[in-house]
Amino acid sequence: MIIQIVIVMFSLFAISRIILRAKDKKIKKTNALLWIVVFGAILVLSLMPKAMSIISKIFGVQRGVDLFIYISIILLFYLSFKVYMILETLNQDITKCVREIAILRYEYEERTKESNR
Repeated sequence: MIIQIVIVMFSLFAISRIILRAKDKKIKKTNALLWIVVFGAILVLSLMPKAMSIISKIFGVQRGVDLFIYISIILLFYLSFKVYMILETLNQDITKCVREIAILRYEYEERTKESNR
């Protein structure tokens, strides 16, 4: 089927990009491993669709596609939470830096005023 070819090509492309990013140290190795596992699983399951049906029966889900969608939604929620936590940390770091800059600027302006008198 055409969709299987597209999924295989996309998975291989994604895995190659992840490996290149890991070699360039633009992504942590643990994150790279996670994504390789995810896209590797997508690759394997697209080549063996009956395996997904067997796995779905174990989890009590009628169809393999339904299980894939459920897992995808859970993964997306997890990733959204992870991004939220990263943004929250960055926001706190930026706030701290802005406060320190404001204090340093105030101290500098006070010293400048005193030296001009």
